[in-house]
Amino acid sequence: MTRSTPTHEDTSLKARLSRKRHDLMKLMQHASTLPVDARGEAMNVVLTRLLTEIRRIEVQEMRLHLQSCEGLSSEFTGANGDGYALGHGHGHGDVLRDTALPALEEALRHIDANGDMLEAGRMTNAALIQSMPLFGRMNGNGIAHSSNNDSNGGAGVPANVSIVQEELRNMNLLRNDSNDSPDSSITDMNIIKSEPEDMKMNMKIKSSPKKGKGKKNASIKKSSYVNKSPLWYRLITGFLRCLFLDLPLATTCLFLVSSYAGVHIYTNYWVPILDALQWTEERSSTEYTNYMRECDAEDVSTLNSDDFIIDPNSTTAQEAVDITNKHGMSIYPNLLSPETSANMRDYVLRKNAALTKDDAIWLIANKNRWSFAIGADDDPAVAPVLQEVATNPSFQAAIEGLMGENPAMVEFTAITSGYGATDQHWHADTEYGASSMHYARSFVPMYSLFIPLQDTTAQMGATSACPGTHLCGEESKLTHVCDGHNFQVEDSRGRLAQSSEDHIWKAGDGFLLHLNTYHRGPGHTDPNGAERVMLILTISNRPKGPNFDRRQISLGTSYSLKWDMFGLTMKDLAIMDKIKGFPWKQLRTLGVYKPLSWGKDYQEYAHSSKATLWGWDYFTVMSSRINQEGFGFRSDDIEVLSEYVKRKGGSFMHYLFGYIPEDIDDLEEEVIGGSWRAYFVETGNRCIRVSYVAFGVSWVVYLLGSLMQRKKVASMVRGVKISAFVVILGLLAIRRLSTSPWGQDITNGHISDSVFVAPEEEFELGETVIPKSKDILLSTRLDSPDLAGQNYIYKQQPGNAHYYNLLATYSGSFKKTPSPIQKEIIDIVLDATKKENRRFLLQNPFGDWQIQKDEDIMPKIERALVAESNPITKSLRQEVKYAISDCLHGKHRKTVISRKHGLANISSLDNKLFGVDKVNHDSLPLRMVPTMRPSKLFEPSIRNLRFAHNDKSANALKNDNKVKQKDSTKSKDFKVGDIVESYFEPDGWFKGVVSHIKTRSKKSIGVAFDDGDFQYQKKRDVRHYSTWAVGDLVLVTVDGEMETGTIVNIRAIGQYVLELDESNEGWIAYADELSRFE
Repeated sequence: MTRSTPTHEDTSLKARLSRKRHDLMKLMQHASTLPVDARGEAMNVVLTRLLTEIRRIEVQEMRLHLQSCEGLSSEFTGANGDGYALGHGHGHGDVLRDTALPALEEALRHIDANGDMLEAGRMTNAALIQSMPLFGRMNGNGIAHSSNNDSNGGAGVPANVSIVQEELRNMNLLRNDSNDSPDSSITDMNIIKSEPEDMKMNMKIKSSPKKGKGKKNASIKKSSYVNKSPLWYRLITGFLRCLFLDLPLATTCLFLVSSYAGVHIYTNYWVPILDALQWTEERSSTEYTNYMRECDAEDVSTLNSDDFIIDPNSTTAQEAVDITNKHGMSIYPNLLSPETSANMRDYVLRKNAALTKDDAIWLIANKNRWSFAIGADDDPAVAPVLQEVATNPSFQAAIEGLMGENPAMVEFTAITSGYGATDQHWHADTEYGASSMHYARSFVPMYSLFIPLQDTTAQMGATSACPGTHLCGEESKLTHVCDGHNFQVEDSRGRLAQSSEDHIWKAGDGFLLHLNTYHRGPGHTDPNGAERVMLILTISNRPKGPNFDRRQISLGTSYSLKWDMFGLTMKDLAIMDKIKGFPWKQLRTLGVYKPLSWGKDYQEYAHSSKATLWGWDYFTVMSSRINQEGFGFRSDDIEVLSEYVKRKGGSFMHYLFGYIPEDIDDLEEEVIGGSWRAYFVETGNRCIRVSYVAFGVSWVVYLLGSLMQRKKVASMVRGVKISAFVVILGLLAIRRLSTSPWGQDITNGHISDSVFVAPEEEFELGETVIPKSKDILLSTRLDSPDLAGQNYIYKQQPGNAHYYNLLATYSGSFKKTPSPIQKEIIDIVLDATKKENRRFLLQNPFGDWQIQKDEDIMPKIERALVAESNPITKSLRQEVKYAISDCLHGKHRKTVISRKHGLANISSLDNKLFGVDKVNHDSLPLRMVPTMRPSKLFEPSIRNLRFAHNDKSANALKNDNKVKQKDSTKSKDFKVGDIVESYFEPDGWFKGVVSHIKTRSKKSIGVAFDDGDFQYQKKRDVRHYSTWAVGDLVLVTVDGEMETGTIVNIRAIGQYVLELDESNEGWIAYADELSRFE
């Protein structure tokens, strides 16, 4: 067969074919180093199109060759026999050409129609090489042929395959081993996986599938390449990568983010909380809701335990609240079953035997006493105790009446007294001046539940208590009073006892005690008695939420609670077996997260909303304890913490958390808890420094590990993604905190706002006094649903109790009674109070108690009689009080719409309720509407005190008081124990107590003065002491000099506001700082 001279078209096709094959070889060289699934969509598209184009050119070249041949020969072409014959004789050439050309045309049409569907992405590297030389390699003499009896003994391998193999060997893409014989199939080639450095390719290819008319866009499928490595190998390598590269990087990044987040939270949230929760003199003089009542023996409410035993079958929840409010205590029989008590006692005794110094809690009269905090998971005996207490119907109803729905737990400990333990001194667990009894909107009420785990007698140390002393505000005389009675809770069944053996404090019976109540642990004096094991569970109102609740737990005690018990409420205790462990305990303790419910099997105990979810978290409780320098959070305790960290955590943890601030005394003088603040700041900075170093080292190790891997860039990107993920999580957490109502209250400064907003300075004050127990108190600072049982505390004021009895006696059908008779009833009630020298005292906007005139009090008596005559009216009247209180002290208390328009509208509703047609501003507390404005706190500075004068001048007040003083000197009959005042020339009158009386002496009255001095005085120079009153002229020491002044206002907490005569400045003093001057 001969061929004509090559045409320009033929030469062009050969050049194109050569270029395309070269491009394909270069791309295959790069692709051979990658797994099929790593090629990428763009590379697969290029491979497919290159293969399609090569095949198209080869077919076109074949067609041109056939068309240019002058004849076809059956002889072999090519001396080396690397081709094969297309025909066997000259006579068949035309027929063969006529047959081959249509076939080639059909092949072109097929390639054009289906070229994009070759799916190179599914082909292995060997298959791609095999697909390249589809029609063989052309030479200058025509088509290359091969024969089955080829000189190399091959098995019909096309010549072009051998050429490709040789080219691949030259380019180091094909292994040259025993399997590379010419008769080896191209599909069995072993492609080398290495990539020469000088042949690297950096390709960025954009492509889009072709669109055909009437057809859907072709999609290029991802490779289904399967890693042929064994599964165990892949698992081990993946695990090692996560363990030595990913995990250290993520951990150190989390450490760094947490350190920065901790410093941010401390600076922007915790410091404002510490500042807001500080109990300062300013707050104590403006936020009181009661008065500091000085108690004596008459204030002990009972010495019979029957009076405060709650019968679960007959005592209602409100009756239980009233009993507890009256006596400061109540008893709940059978809180724990005998089996539960016995199991818990066994655990406590085992724990006592193994008690360490770190776990032990210091107690008053600590010898032969042991105490420790209890966690719910410490022993299987603990959870049943908590569940039985929280699900007891009578107890649950009582504490929710006292403290609101779902109160919180703030302490859970055990105290054991052994034989030889001595009497503790009488004490209250909370400070009178920093608790809910006197500051109901600043502190939450606190009650401790005492449960003996064995029958307890008086000789074994049954708790001694002084009923009724929770209402007191001054404790100087209480030790003497309580010692005189020495009342012990030694009979918890009383009238409910079924046998004489029940008249002891039975195991499992609960004794609920208000923490302002005076009590003590008596000594254990029974040598044959068992150790007295007592559980103590302290309960309080939970924080209101979701906003920041400025109320805090009462100050004065340690509230020992294990770290994993913070954040729990009573409903949580009922389902302790469902409470989850790590990390939910940690998140709940820190106040980060807590589920709303614990499962469908406990729906009756499920929380209804986030507002009813949280107990007291660790940081809030710790803030209160730091501010009061409580046990465990004094400045000296930082050294104890440092030693503990060093002992338990080693040098590294000691460096992070063992910092001891320098100049602790100076720091404490700057701000309360200053040493702890310095500790937190330095600890945060140390954590940041260490986390920076750790994160940097982790990244260096990660980069080195990535460079040792085949996919270096992908590995580095993976590290960046891990770090970015942790950082984003931290930022989202901070953002969630800052956008929460709780966080916004802190950042906006609302947590420092007092609930009491002062009126205009020109507000007129009436005569203020310190109340006495027989007075009738009309409070304006309570009446909130959040205060629960605290709203009814004034019912236990002796004067109020007498007043309510009068109302119950005369209310009857008061509303239906004719008007003249109604007026007569009002006069009867008013006269009955006057006969016993009882005063009606109304709490003014500053919290002080102001004497009410008859014309002011009579409308209030009328409304009280109407409300008492009808339960519905009484309930509505209470809701009106709640609404008024919300306007004055609620969230929107500073807005005009709340303080002015809201109060006016509520007054209108109140008047309609009682049948009054017009709005009467007198029905509002102290005519507050016309004079109230949003303003800052009333700030009673010690010097230059600004105060509102009474209607009378200071001189008029002095003249009025002379009459009172003359009346007080009429009686000259004295007896030992009388409180008197004695005159000294020229200093004035000084307070003391008569301690001796001589019958035959000019100086017959022996007076022990309050300043510690004792002298005998003439009878004419001694008179009965009368309490200070507005208008009294007094002597007071100012800057080391004695000055005279006039009392112009008396505060409920025992402070006297004076106007100094010489400077006309205001001055605040206490009673023991004053002496009467005439």
